[in-house]
Amino acid sequence: MEEGSVMTVTGPLAAADLGLVLPHEHLIANATSQWRVPESDEDLAEQTRPYRAELHGKVQTQPFSYRSAMQQLDLDVALTELRSYAAAGGGTVVELGIPGYGRDAAALQVLSRLSGVPVVMGCGEYVAHSHSPYVRHVGAEVVRDVLIDEITVGVGATGVRAGIIGEIGSGNPVDEQELKVLDAAAMAHLETGVPINIHRSIFPDPMAGLVALDRVLDHGVDPAKVVVSHCDERPEPEFALAVAERGAWAELDTFGMEQWASTARQGTTYPARSYDHHRIDMLLRLLDAGHLDRVLLSHDIAMKPQFSAYGGWGLTHLLTNIRPQLEARGVAPAEVDRIMRDNPRRMLAG
Repeated sequence: MEEGSVMTVTGPLAAADLGLVLPHEHLIANATSQWRVPESDEDLAEQTRPYRAELHGKVQTQPFSYRSAMQQLDLDVALTELRSYAAAGGGTVVELGIPGYGRDAAALQVLSRLSGVPVVMGCGEYVAHSHSPYVRHVGAEVVRDVLIDEITVGVGATGVRAGIIGEIGSGNPVDEQELKVLDAAAMAHLETGVPINIHRSIFPDPMAGLVALDRVLDHGVDPAKVVVSHCDERPEPEFALAVAERGAWAELDTFGMEQWASTARQGTTYPARSYDHHRIDMLLRLLDAGHLDRVLLSHDIAMKPQFSAYGGWGLTHLLTNIRPQLEARGVAPAEVDRIMRDNPRRMLAG
């Protein structure tokens, strides 16, 4: 691949042609590995209902209870989302679905071709409970080789190549299988130059994600090629600041997930989660600390209620709703463009 280009699902694209970029989204997703079979038959019947409009309110506070809400496999829904994004001025979408999270390489290529929106596809493994079965039986070198193959050759028989490693899962605390995959991701990056995106789990330790970041950096990976996701899920800014201070990308990627701030978690003291005004506050804190060139913004849409077809904000929320709020809070239009255009371009292509 030529220097200064990015691998998309339809082939290499000049970095200058990426446009505005959403660096963390899921167009086709299946998060049911996180669903747990309820104990009572009554709850089982309720939580396996087909997704309907009347479930939308319940799903806002119980997003991991309703199995049908945790899957978005409809290409028409994703295609409508991409077209709306392009009409709002959007450029490229980074799609971080991976094995265990519903990745469909051929579907992503179809969506990109029909919408005209460049899509960069991920590779790797998510958190341990969703790992491909082979992972626990092999060493990091084998996982590394799988990643390199998907980056340089393509996914299976599709020939569709990954342009980013991730999102690589890390639990709280990070377990041994996840550390192995992080090692593999670092080694694959050193071989290919493709950037890495690391998933952050926010509970119970808000700083646990630094273990995963440091594990990758210990391999000698340039922090400017590492993204840490979900820095904005909790309202306190210390984690995001620590990521940026290490030279990695602090990704504020849950814009629009305001409903999850009131998520009900049975039997646990789950921490406060952010509303969009907290995310804007965090961004301003990062900018005040001099980290304009270490911030990325996205939505992390994945489940049905996040898509506009089901009443969610979809892929246009940052462009149509959040950008005016940022400018009203004193972020210059040129700074917003730098964050949404230049920063992801540098992350993806260097």
